[in-house]
Amino acid sequence: MNQYSWDFTRKTDLTLLVQDSEFHVHRFILSSCSPVFNVMLESDNFVEKTCQIIKLPNKKKEHIQLMLNFIYPFGHHITEQTDINCLLNLSREYQINKIRGLCEKYLLQKIPTVEQLIIAQEYGFTLLKEKCLLQLSEKALALLQDHPRYNELSESNKLKLAEQHVKILQTYCKKTAQIAQASDMRYIPIATHVQCGHKPKHNNNPHFICHYCRASALRGFIKDQSRKLGLEKKLDEFKKSEISI
Repeated sequence: MNQYSWDFTRKTDLTLLVQDSEFHVHRFILSSCSPVFNVMLESDNFVEKTCQIIKLPNKKKEHIQLMLNFIYPFGHHITEQTDINCLLNLSREYQINKIRGLCEKYLLQKIPTVEQLIIAQEYGFTLLKEKCLLQLSEKALALLQDHPRYNELSESNKLKLAEQHVKILQTYCKKTAQIAQASDMRYIPIATHVQCGHKPKHNNNPHFICHYCRASALRGFIKDQSRKLGLEKKLDEFKKSEISI
């Protein structure tokens, strides 16, 4: 997509002075997009209502340019090169919901990270927070706790991650027990045995369970879940175990 820029050098009804640059903008557009600008430009209590030039001290011109690019509807979209932290800060300062929504929509398309969860809790992104909590809970809790920004998470989000992790462990243990118990069953459907290609333990009973397949199924399940839960080291202990299934 091409990104078209409004010509902020054109003469309009308002000029924003940032550092050594002038941005020629429209009062109506700023007031419509931002409650902060609306009060500043429409209220009798502010001198900006009658000013033609408004100074924005302590602001960088490239940041204001970026904000204006997304206020004016000319095809701008967020990319990897966009300073999204700058956009988020300005959208909060000036209460610009349009930019806030664009940022959350963009982040929802990314792979969830601890950094994104921090952004979600800081800016109140409900959908992003739910997605991050759901997918991060599938990772090993110890790995999350080792993350350098883990302590920036709120206590409620830490608790939710721990609760989700416990649920996953409970499901893991329950499934492991079910597969182990199934290995002691005497009969299973013939289709299961035919697909595995192994000879039945008793030739006169083609329905008899294939213990080799059941053991493989259990090992395969444990290997897969251990990888997800960050428990790969436990696999070596499992393989060295003398317990036969």
